[in-house]
Amino acid sequence: MSCRLSVNAALLGLNDVLRASNTYEAPLQVRTGTATGVDLVWVQPVASDTSTQPIRPTGNLTVTSGSLTIRAGTQVQMPLNGQLWMTDSQLVVDGSALNPVVFAPAPGAAYWYRIRLRGSGAAGVSRVSHAVLDTAGSDPALGANQARAALVVETNSGVPATPSVSNTMVTNSNGYGMVFYDQTHCAGGCNDNTISGSRFSGLRMFANFVGRFGTGNALAGNDTSSTLGHEGVWVAGDTVDVGASWPANDVPYVVQGHIELRQSTPLDPVPTMTIEPGVELRFAEDRRLRVGEGGEGLLDAQGTAANQITFTTIDTGTPVYWRGIEFGQGSDGSVLDWATVSYGGRNNNTGNLNFLSGSVVTVGSVTFTHSNNYAGVIYSGSAPVFTGSPTDRVYIFNGFDCIRDVAAGTCDPL
Repeated sequence: MSCRLSVNAALLGLNDVLRASNTYEAPLQVRTGTATGVDLVWVQPVASDTSTQPIRPTGNLTVTSGSLTIRAGTQVQMPLNGQLWMTDSQLVVDGSALNPVVFAPAPGAAYWYRIRLRGSGAAGVSRVSHAVLDTAGSDPALGANQARAALVVETNSGVPATPSVSNTMVTNSNGYGMVFYDQTHCAGGCNDNTISGSRFSGLRMFANFVGRFGTGNALAGNDTSSTLGHEGVWVAGDTVDVGASWPANDVPYVVQGHIELRQSTPLDPVPTMTIEPGVELRFAEDRRLRVGEGGEGLLDAQGTAANQITFTTIDTGTPVYWRGIEFGQGSDGSVLDWATVSYGGRNNNTGNLNFLSGSVVTVGSVTFTHSNNYAGVIYSGSAPVFTGSPTDRVYIFNGFDCIRDVAAGTCDPL
């Protein structure tokens, strides 16, 4: 039996009246509230003229220890600064290419806040497919903050949310596009998404999980505020103890803290951080990428002649200098080839590349440029292998255009 309805319901009540067989003659109002331990399903509300009626929350909606499934074609019009908060719950946004699920501000609201995923869902891992998240991120007058994004993924009681997000568009966020707190990541992959128009970075996450984010993502066209350090993927410093590949995106990785590539314990598998051809990593002032030293770790950075890998500073204009790449004990087997390393050597007697005691690293075709000190430094007890001819390496605009060998007391272009 079909009913023609006008709806103003509590969160649980909305679940009771949403039926594909019903028609709705006005937007559906759902009142601020919390649903605990229940599984909710929102189907696309259709009017008698077959147009879609939006669902309009009056405030924040919270689902705890349950689930919410939103079917294709549903439009959710959020109130000013409103959020959908999922705690230990599964969110399934099940849109399609022709009928995405759309979250946008309600009429008269300049923006909404976010979708917040906290902890693991007992019903399963959250997944978002074919959605549009438009004009979230709270007040545009506020500064950058990891809590402010269209999609925010967090832990709860030490248990991380690990959603999959695919074929989703995040547009015009007043903060970040997506934010992943420490230990959270895309267990099922975050692939083929488009994030554009964010005031700050389109994506913010920790270094140990960058290689597990996904591929095929379009991330250009963010940082509309032109805030230094947000022109690419905002990467928080971290210990990278799980091997993964960092894919080449259409924006650089902007590294804000130290990256320590090594095992957390001697019994762990040795992590290999593979940097794909064409990747650019920009480091904030006084930061470093250290391989090994305190545990084993391998850096595999092999570009190509057409798609070199770049390690550089966050700011070439001022400029600011980072510490460069440090290869420590336990980095044996690391390879650097068809790469450019620049603006390292921040501290005295250091360089773009620093080979610490106990390291055996292979260096092929590398361009060393704009180091504040040496192009590179070989410390006592280190034995890097420079392959090919010295002409395979380029030294230009460094403080000293040479590789300093501390034990030998020499400085030559190797």
